[in-house]
Amino acid sequence: MISEIQLDQEQLIPFNDIEALINSVFEPYTNQYLNEVPPFDQTNPTLENITKLVFKKLSAVMAANQSRLVRLEVGESPTRFYCISLKGD
Repeated sequence: MISEIQLDQEQLIPFNDIEALINSVFEPYTNQYLNEVPPFDQTNPTLENITKLVFKKLSAVMAANQSRLVRLEVGESPTRFYCISLKGD
């Protein structure tokens, strides 16, 4: 079980803190119809569009907390996934 995420050789962030950051990104969409929540009230909530939005929001939240999101993989079925990775990682 992971209890901490190592940012570099000297700094650790408790996993609970990272989990709270992730939850803060998803909270506006919880128990909502995506077609009624911006930006999906104007943009089709495809797997690709959802993944891009989540990657952008998670990256910003993580960067503001001295960490970095390097890869996000989202799936809608066992055979359909969309993945975004930072170049060079």
